[in-house]
Amino acid sequence: MACSANSTKEAKSSVVLQLLNSGNLVLRDKQSNGDGLGSYLWQNFDYPCDTLRPEMKLGWDLKTGLERRLSSWKSTDDPSPAEFTWGVELQGNPEIVMWKGSNKFFRSSPWNGITFSSALDVRPNSVFALNCVNNEDELYYTFNPSPGYGSNGNGATL
Repeated sequence: MACSANSTKEAKSSVVLQLLNSGNLVLRDKQSNGDGLGSYLWQNFDYPCDTLRPEMKLGWDLKTGLERRLSSWKSTDDPSPAEFTWGVELQGNPEIVMWKGSNKFFRSSPWNGITFSSALDVRPNSVFALNCVNNEDELYYTFNPSPGYGSNGNGATL
């Protein structure tokens, strides 16, 4: 598993390393109350490996160029990145794409504002809620457990 600490944010005081209930490991300024993503100096949710967890973004930070993409493991014993990756296509309507190397292996239908538009894709359900954000700052998908289901700590693994 690769880890990156490529951050341009500076702490005003000492820093705190905190594991959130979501599973996001964050580095924050001790003086901040950790009230949101903007207050983090660094977070591991920006550098996913092979598992998409609730609240984790799959897609792009358009201001910084950061792409959050999943990658399969080479084997069960070797977590280094393999040939399959899963991310968000930056051109056209937002859709999720799986690549095998540089070739598109699978693509979802476009997001229509409520769900993916194809009958073959995930439909609204009572277990989790999909969300797509597409604005001048970010383009990403995320999911959250529906009210009453809570998070059991599992995520979607590539």
